[in-house]
Amino acid sequence: MSDLVTYTLADGIATIRMDDGKANVLSPEMFNGLNAAFDKAETDKAVVVLTGRDGGVFSGGFDLKIMMSGPEQAVALTCEGSRFALRLLQFPFPVIAATGGHAIAMGAFILLACDYRISSNAGTKTGLNETQIGMTMHHFGIEMAREFIPKHYLNRSLINGEIFGPKDAKLAGYYDALVDKDTVMETAMMSAKMMSMLNMRAFKGTKQKSRQTLFEKLEWALGEDEKMSVVQYMPSTQSLKTWHKFVADKDPALLRDIIHPDAVFRSPMVYKPYHGRDALIFVLTQVVEIF
Repeated sequence: MSDLVTYTLADGIATIRMDDGKANVLSPEMFNGLNAAFDKAETDKAVVVLTGRDGGVFSGGFDLKIMMSGPEQAVALTCEGSRFALRLLQFPFPVIAATGGHAIAMGAFILLACDYRISSNAGTKTGLNETQIGMTMHHFGIEMAREFIPKHYLNRSLINGEIFGPKDAKLAGYYDALVDKDTVMETAMMSAKMMSMLNMRAFKGTKQKSRQTLFEKLEWALGEDEKMSVVQYMPSTQSLKTWHKFVADKDPALLRDIIHPDAVFRSPMVYKPYHGRDALIFVLTQVVEIF
């Protein structure tokens, strides 16, 4: 398919694997590869297992370099991601997500769009971190979350931007099954074989019929997002200028005006989150020295 996405077919099951060697960021090139792979799976009438590289991240979300490159680029990439999620929701054959790593932001929305989701039972982080990084959630994302995340987890997921470990991620609706990390793909293939025994005409018909109202709502949301100014959900231009100046000058005082006093820093590399603006400034000041 591409250097970023591979496609293999065996016994009526297509394995579509994302692998950019890092966080599997969702760029136009990644979406081109994914759409080409799903085109082939549809032609092959295959049950799909969608995954990342072995033991690696499922997807860390949109490519932030593109998101920060300009309003038009950000809106276009956001809508491209929404169209891909809608395609998964409408795909006429079962799609199983299998991940042994993290799924963040748009990566988590891709999980929600799949028909069955399997994750490692340890060491993964999953969630929608948009409000943590200064993005107001787009209409499509809000409607997706309302549909698939249980109400008692919705505020924590959508508004608070909480990132969950495996057990809470399953309770929050991101996963259907948790298994040992070294059995994720084995479990996914077994699930795919079971789903391949479904009557696909009935599967497609029931999927479309039961989700028709959702599809109409998501089409409306996508239309609204296509009209949206990036200012509505991205950090202000002045904040971005301040951030760029901080990266150039390495002056921590610049960060005080663009970081909320109650900001929380979470990373899969540390056991506990760092609370407060001062703690986050300390972390960013150390990290920026690397670049």
